[in-house]
Amino acid sequence: MIKHIGLTISNIQEIYDFYGQIMGFEKVKQFPLYREVAQNIFGYDESPEVFLLKKGSVELEIFVSLQKYKPAWSHICLEIPDAREIFTKAREHNYRTIFKENDKGGTFFISDSSNNLFELKPDKR
Repeated sequence: MIKHIGLTISNIQEIYDFYGQIMGFEKVKQFPLYREVAQNIFGYDESPEVFLLKKGSVELEIFVSLQKYKPAWSHICLEIPDAREIFTKAREHNYRTIFKENDKGGTFFISDSSNNLFELKPDKR
């Protein structure tokens, strides 16, 4: 069972704009990751601010960092009832959005300003 997923962003405003307003996550807590801990665990010599966000049973641990992060194939797939609404909000706020048609109606892709990619599938339960 996955407890949380850690992501890196470079702009703290994304916590509120993308993850809060667009995706609907709520902030659970915020804390600094001490430089020594960051160095020992992740190998980076900085002290990023960390936000724990939650939506339903999904938890994200977002690191606001100066490190440049370039994801290649990494993405997070969420099966959620409001996939279309999130996609529409992201498009309206000029975030990168892609719609891929398929035999089940389609899959939505959106990414934040740091290129963290989310695959959104409508939950039809």
